[in-house]
Amino acid sequence: MMNAMKLPDTLRSFLAKRRSFKWTAVNIGIAIVVVWGALLLGFHEGRMCYPWLETCREQFFSEIGDAVWLRYWRDWQTLIAGLIAIIAAFIGGFYINKQIQQTANLERDRNAREYEAVRAMMPIYFDKLIDHIITCGKTLKSLYLMNLVGATPRQTEAPQFPPLPMDVATFLQSVVLRAPADVRPPVIAILSELQVFHARLSHLGSRIVRPSDAMQIGASEFDEQIMQAVDLHARGLAFLPYARNLSNDLPNEACARAHYMTALGIMGFDHAQFPALNAKVARKVAGVGDP
Repeated sequence: MMNAMKLPDTLRSFLAKRRSFKWTAVNIGIAIVVVWGALLLGFHEGRMCYPWLETCREQFFSEIGDAVWLRYWRDWQTLIAGLIAIIAAFIGGFYINKQIQQTANLERDRNAREYEAVRAMMPIYFDKLIDHIITCGKTLKSLYLMNLVGATPRQTEAPQFPPLPMDVATFLQSVVLRAPADVRPPVIAILSELQVFHARLSHLGSRIVRPSDAMQIGASEFDEQIMQAVDLHARGLAFLPYARNLSNDLPNEACARAHYMTALGIMGFDHAQFPALNAKVARKVAGVGDP
């Protein structure tokens, strides 16, 4: 009675397993071995072979032994060895390539995390760069006005340009080392222009304290220095949205030019006192002529 009641449950379980059966690699391998074993047991040299007959059994096991020890392939053993070596090389190459890809993925992940850390620091250093350029611009304004009235200050009286901020330069260098390829060109341009800007400031500062040279410094030379300060300031302002993760668009020349008039005003070169300089900057913003 109990067996009769359990049979339907067992049958249902078996049918459920049959419905959920999947042809995985393991199941296919097992099926091949079972079929192959059945053929070995059932057939031998084109006739029926029953394993319980002694002669057939001896011959059956002899054939199995020959197959296991590859005696049928004796004349082909060099070719087989070569094929095995080729297959082994492919398998080894597959795993080596997989390991190389895994290493490359880890390296890309490390570089991405390093760049994210660098990008998080960008606003701090770009703000510092902008403040530095503002200080340089205001010093240029003081010297410009002194030169206009013919003043020749002594070394102790002349406004001093601040030194090149090496921490900012070092940070920008780290951005170039870790940033993606499309981020590097605008940062490299800022670094190059910053170096040229300070070299020219140093030369200008050494000349203006000498009376003979001070008289030779024209307004156009000051304008050129101021325009370079304006350009650096504008590049820094244009980079801030990307640095603060507010935009993924990198600034171009047009973005920088849009900040020229803002930079000029922040450095104190108002239109009433410097009309010619403002006109040059306006033409530069409009893309008409050179400043």
